[in-house]
Amino acid sequence: MPKQVGVNGEARDVVGHYVGAGGAWRPMRYHLVGVDGHWRLADTTDVTAATAPSIQAVSVYGGTPNQELRLQGDGLDALYAPQPATGAFYALDGGLGDDFQNFVAVQTAVSPVYVPSGRRQRLALPPGAGQYVQTATDTGGYTLLGLTGSDGLASYTLGLKASLDALPPAGEVRWLLYAGQPAAWLGVRVTSAGAVEYVRYSDGLEAVVAVDDGIVAAGEDVGVIVDYDGDAGTMGLYLGDGQSATSSGRVPPVVGTATDSVYAGRGVAMMLAAAQAQPLFNTETAASAWSILESGRRIQKDDDAYGAATAGDLVQPGTGTYYVELEHFQSFNVQFGVAPVAIDRTLPPGVIGWCVATINGRRFAQETGGGTPWSGDGAIPAGARIGVLYDSDDGTWELFVDGVSRGSPFAAGTITEPVRIIAGSGGDSGTDANDIRVNGQRDQWAFPPAGTVAEFPGWRKPTAGATTFTEGALYNLAIRSALMSADNRQRFLNMTPSGVTPIVRDRGGMETDASAYTLAQRLAGAFEPLPAADAPASDLIMTVPDVAPGNYELFVRNELGDSNSTLLTVQPPRPVGGFELDFGALDEAAFRTHWMAAHTQWGGDNGGVSRENVILDRAAGLLRLRALGDDYTGAVQGVDADGEPSGVNTRIGGCLVSRGYLGPGRIEVECQLPPQTGVASALWTFHYEEGYPGHPLYDAIKADAIHDSGSASAGYVAIRNHEIDMEFPTALKTASGPYDGIALTHGRFNTWHGELRNWSVPNNDVPQWDSNYSATNDPAYWSEYTDHWLDHGINLADGGWHTIGFEWHTDPDDPRVAFFIDGTWTHTIRTHVPDIIGRLWLGLWFPSGAYAWAGETAPWIEQEMLVRRIAYTPFDEPARELGESYPHSEFRDIPGSV
Repeated sequence: MPKQVGVNGEARDVVGHYVGAGGAWRPMRYHLVGVDGHWRLADTTDVTAATAPSIQAVSVYGGTPNQELRLQGDGLDALYAPQPATGAFYALDGGLGDDFQNFVAVQTAVSPVYVPSGRRQRLALPPGAGQYVQTATDTGGYTLLGLTGSDGLASYTLGLKASLDALPPAGEVRWLLYAGQPAAWLGVRVTSAGAVEYVRYSDGLEAVVAVDDGIVAAGEDVGVIVDYDGDAGTMGLYLGDGQSATSSGRVPPVVGTATDSVYAGRGVAMMLAAAQAQPLFNTETAASAWSILESGRRIQKDDDAYGAATAGDLVQPGTGTYYVELEHFQSFNVQFGVAPVAIDRTLPPGVIGWCVATINGRRFAQETGGGTPWSGDGAIPAGARIGVLYDSDDGTWELFVDGVSRGSPFAAGTITEPVRIIAGSGGDSGTDANDIRVNGQRDQWAFPPAGTVAEFPGWRKPTAGATTFTEGALYNLAIRSALMSADNRQRFLNMTPSGVTPIVRDRGGMETDASAYTLAQRLAGAFEPLPAADAPASDLIMTVPDVAPGNYELFVRNELGDSNSTLLTVQPPRPVGGFELDFGALDEAAFRTHWMAAHTQWGGDNGGVSRENVILDRAAGLLRLRALGDDYTGAVQGVDADGEPSGVNTRIGGCLVSRGYLGPGRIEVECQLPPQTGVASALWTFHYEEGYPGHPLYDAIKADAIHDSGSASAGYVAIRNHEIDMEFPTALKTASGPYDGIALTHGRFNTWHGELRNWSVPNNDVPQWDSNYSATNDPAYWSEYTDHWLDHGINLADGGWHTIGFEWHTDPDDPRVAFFIDGTWTHTIRTHVPDIIGRLWLGLWFPSGAYAWAGETAPWIEQEMLVRRIAYTPFDEPARELGESYPHSEFRDIPGSV
């Protein structure tokens, strides 16, 4: 039955799915579906004859630089957008929509024209066209108010990529970003000298951070991110060449309005009128209830409901001493003093600034309530002359009443930011009138103070000047009401277009080479041939290029066009920190975040290891790792290397695996091992890579003295396998045969760089029962690993608890791995010591290759390894951080606890 949707009150069949691509609607061919814990590409339409490449299936062999992807078809398409997908992101590469679909489309001044840029497009700003982009201010638009918040203290990030046809003339600027009104605005501008400046203006105070001249050149791309940290009150400017600038202290908040768009490519020259001769009140700096009288010297209102007014311009810290006199008439509760920028004038002055109340003389340090008593408090009668002597050097002010000092209401250093005069009503009776006059000039002072004092400055009214338009091109406009991480900033900014087939591409349009070859080119018959149906000759084996971590599109291009795309996440591994995992006091959510179950197969004819055999027993405070032997007939199914049912439903193990990677350090596990032979109890670290000839990873692995596996006819592969393991039980190399004397008092202690050794010549690494054994190695002998099978002398089959582990050192002067059991050092190896971080594995598996070295048979139904503690202490020693060839395909989430 076809899917249906509601249209005009009727249910109608869905006849097609479409997506926007390249400015046009195109049929949607692919979507992701969950299959056995993995995301898989699913085809939603029939694949028809095409004029460009197409992808039919994708097998992800990598995800880290220099690893492989196998593509059925011809393509991958890589894409970067700021993560997470919050706020808005406008690629402007053929449309005006928000790629995140959180906000409505931006608007342009004239019909948009797009110009090619590498493999993508960008929005043109043609000369003389007056073109620009602005966010919508109606429902679903992103306004400056939405960006800054109603108090101007919200954190935000703005990002843009652009190119300018020419730098502005001398003395002028061109705006990349701009938003606001004359009294409060912010923007990013380019100067005639090629400098980039990030500016925030509010209430007469302009804050600027800038980078050096010459950063921007005509015709070249510039990427810029600016942000405001609302908690710290600081602003930051970041450019794609790595330069940055941040403010050294708090800057004033900018409060936008719901009608302020964010503009790209357009700005307004903001002008400041000449300063008034004295500090005056005006309608733009007073609450709406106030009447302005006497040309701005006096304010009145008929009640004493809360409300404030400011007079004059800002006084900067460290600029000397200033004086003003105020008079109050018919006033129930006037509050007066100084206040910072960007205030809410509907509040009482004492909530806004550092003030004193006439009703009782109490001080208010930006506080609510009834104020704080101090030594100079006491009512100030109506008609008195109130003097405010502000010392901007000491950050305090002194109160005078009719020329008599009452002292300083605030301690020195209280006021550290720009301030201006404030006065208003602090009462709430709603009936008493307020009447206040400001006397700002010396000839108006009745009681001028002694010493050198200055008048508070008059106000400079900001007004809008000429609108300017940037000429060039725009793309990748990012807007979000949050800070962007440093990694995301760099990925957004560092984009250099290239473009070969196949290509990885981020959202900004940056395209990076990815070398590739077809499966048929790799081998006429691959080293591990896939069934013909799964491996058509058109398959591509593609190398993940050495790009920054993040999300990319992957696609293939030929002369006919581009393929459809799929997502590639590039993320090199990083070593985890130390931990101690106590299953008796477990944070289960954290445990599941950091650990997973192996669900794969290796080691001969066995049922692999299944997630169903990893059991978190919360009631007992244990982890149970189960092994199902030869006599098992239950419902758990064995799996193959891809985690699919294999049909082998006995000899199935269970392994716990860390999601993160461990570097050099001490690893220890407190556990109880299964007493019967036939299954290997193992603790190991593991790193695995495969490189094929013609592939850069192959050359990198070969440089580590790794030999080729395979043959000329079957094909070659180089395998780098850095591993440390300890496994029980085993026979010893001195035994008469592989099953002679297998016991849990014996263990295998191994270190690995690769998987090969030269078996074809006599050597003393093979067991003594092997026909190629010799006490003396042939000169042609070599090995990529060390395996010591030892009698450690500790009975691990006694049913008791034991602590097993090792210390891994990569100190260049003495690289080594020292193994221990129950506090006793059992063995130290100094050859083939790994130097690449690896995942930690712990569990049970069934060696079933040429011989089953943990026991020829497993004549039992099930056994368990019980674990109650795992601990890791990292060492400050070097290790390489390289990705694996199969970092995701072998694992599943751990089943629910019991």
